Amino acid sequence: MATQADIDAVTAQLTTFQTAISGDVSALAADVTAIQTALANIPAGVDITALQAAANSLATNVGNLGTTVGSVTALVPAPPAPPAG
Repeated sequence: MATQADIDAVTAQLTTFQTAISGDVSALAADVTAIQTALANIPAGVDITALQAAANSLATNVGNLGTTVGSVTALVPAPPAPPAG
């Protein structure tokens, strides 16, 4: 059975992870802007195969992250109902 210390430790881990993900999302948003600018200025004949592969890989990883977050969310029980009265 989980103790309060166990729950507190998991909560701290999730909070730390959320902070890291928030920073990564902000960095990714800035990168998307830079990529859009670069794509708008690609001269003819430039090979973008590696860029396409990286974008596809990112899309796969984002999908996997969403699935994993959904799995974690499903593990957390609903809060108990408030006492009647």
